[in-house]
Amino acid sequence: MPENGKINPKVTYASGGAAIGSAVATVAVWALEASTQIDVPGEVELALGVILTAGLAFLAGWSKRA
Repeated sequence: MPENGKINPKVTYASGGAAIGSAVATVAVWALEASTQIDVPGEVELALGVILTAGLAFLAGWSKRA
């Protein structure tokens, strides 16, 4: 925690982006499996989740001006 006791707003935005990215990844895998009738392997689901979570966390943190 910083000395002033406040969390950097970029960190707050990045955390929110990660939460949204995780939800988007879950819905994306579900939609892919439902629309194509293809069972996506667990490793691919995990990779998609990591990429979307990290990507949206980065974009959300980057979009917040310091």
